[in-house]
Amino acid sequence: MRKICAWCNRPLSTASEKDERQHQVTHGICVRCAQSLLARYPASLGSFLDRPPAPVLVIEPEPRVFTANEAARLLLGKELPAIEGRGGAGT
Repeated sequence: MRKICAWCNRPLSTASEKDERQHQVTHGICVRCAQSLLARYPASLGSFLDRPPAPVLVIEPEPRVFTANEAARLLLGKELPAIEGRGGAGT
């Protein structure tokens, strides 16, 4: 699956990633676009992420959860300290 930035369409995947499903695309945001977007808003990241009613998780490259908005915390039934830093496969 190809991963691209929803803002600038640059690839988020490394060139070494080979996948037979290259025609499938998922979107995220690259660091450059994220920094540019967040620089336009005086609010903190937390209050910015709480604006949409949908659950939002910010995932680091490892992948580990960097933060989660209020809707995601309600959906998961957990407070932020129980979510932050968690990875896949129950780590």
